Amino acid sequence: MSLRGYVKKGKPALWKQAADEAGVVDHFALARAQYKAAKAERKRREASWGRLKREPKPRKRVKQVSDHARQRLEEYRKARAAYLRDCPFCEVCVEINSLVGKPMESWHPDSPPEPNTVWTLPKKEHEATDIHHVRGRAGPLLTDRRHFKATCRNAHDWIHAQPSLARALGLLAQPGQWNKYEP
Repeated sequence: MSLRGYVKKGKPALWKQAADEAGVVDHFALARAQYKAAKAERKRREASWGRLKREPKPRKRVKQVSDHARQRLEEYRKARAAYLRDCPFCEVCVEINSLVGKPMESWHPDSPPEPNTVWTLPKKEHEATDIHHVRGRAGPLLTDRRHFKATCRNAHDWIHAQPSLARALGLLAQPGQWNKYEP
């Protein structure tokens, strides 16, 4: 890079040499020397940065499910399959039908239930597809078979749509007992 209007010559001008010998400071020469020193320093730093630069590490994706959670879910899948093998029919429909009297098919999840409404579920034995956790799923409750109920999808929806009736039937834990494990 050159300074505007400056043409470098092989030898400094006679008047500049004379001024330097006389002790007068040449500000233009001083500025040029400082510029060259700063440029050399920048080059030295950039060269050292090149040595310090490392290849960026490839980003690790965060696991959607931790190893511990994956292990717990695998245990739950096994416990769920074993429970549904032992209890292949819905355990909840029979209990609900013994107490209530409006057909379950009249209820739709998108419409809120009428106040004081009670429904029935199919009276015939039918296949259970879900596992309802009576006490919750936190910690060891996820695989604790003492608090499992085999349910069909309609019965499971009914339990969560009617928590007060479900508590009365013992299908949901009482307030304060949810997700509390008792060995």
